Amino acid sequence: MIYGSTLIQSLGVKCLTHLLGGFCMFLHHAQEQVCSEESLQEILQRYLMYNSHAGSYTWKYNGLNLDMTKVLEENDITDEDERFYELRMNDDQFLPAIHLHFNDDLTSA
Repeated sequence: MIYGSTLIQSLGVKCLTHLLGGFCMFLHHAQEQVCSEESLQEILQRYLMYNSHAGSYTWKYNGLNLDMTKVLEENDITDEDERFYELRMNDDQFLPAIHLHFNDDLTSA
């Protein structure tokens, strides 16, 4: 457990699961923001409470497979909050969408 670490930046993302055509606003609410320091593997661990088979999915952004050992920015998922603020736009209407594509690997929950 890490004590005394500070959050550099947080941002919201939405995860779209393609197997069921479902839509999950994961980590959209303020109390569930993604920390910029978190790897996608760490985000996956938290996402398991929404989908216990999340490890059986390929995670993609803009059609490219994500490297689960890297953080969002290293996967070219950037925080556009400042730009939205400058343009006086509501940033809640645009959140980066991570697409989860099911891999038929027969894992169990």
